[in-house]
Amino acid sequence: MGVMKMRIMVWFSAILLLLTLSCGSKEEEKQETSDLKPREVQQMHEEAKRAVQQKMQPPQHSVQQVELLGTVAVWGTQPGTMGNAQGIMVALQNQDTGKIYSAFVDPENRFKATVTPGRYSLTINQPGYELHQEEIIVDDRVNSKLLRPIGLKNIK
Repeated sequence: MGVMKMRIMVWFSAILLLLTLSCGSKEEEKQETSDLKPREVQQMHEEAKRAVQQKMQPPQHSVQQVELLGTVAVWGTQPGTMGNAQGIMVALQNQDTGKIYSAFVDPENRFKATVTPGRYSLTINQPGYELHQEEIIVDDRVNSKLLRPIGLKNIK
């Protein structure tokens, strides 16, 4: 039993020594922090705040190009009649850069244009049809955008 008591006392002494050293290092940290000038402490707080804000913000994924998808319906001169819009040109002008993108309507009355994000003026100015213009915004958070259907009135 004497050996067992001796082992317990050695372990107890080791634990006390570790606790004492641990408390001493915390006191040293407090002393080091208190030795800092208020300006240095403020800088440390600001750096920590920026680091936390960066970690909490979602990553910014900016899409360089967006595919616009749309349809064009051609209304005939007689009520209730429709025609084919194939070959009609759709022009998209970026309002910030002035760059013009164009697309042609396919046999299924659809068109597709690949543009950069921004504000656009969409124009269809086809002879024999009423002029169509609208403003659209192309967001950089998506890869493609479906436009609402466009109706053109035949004026022939």
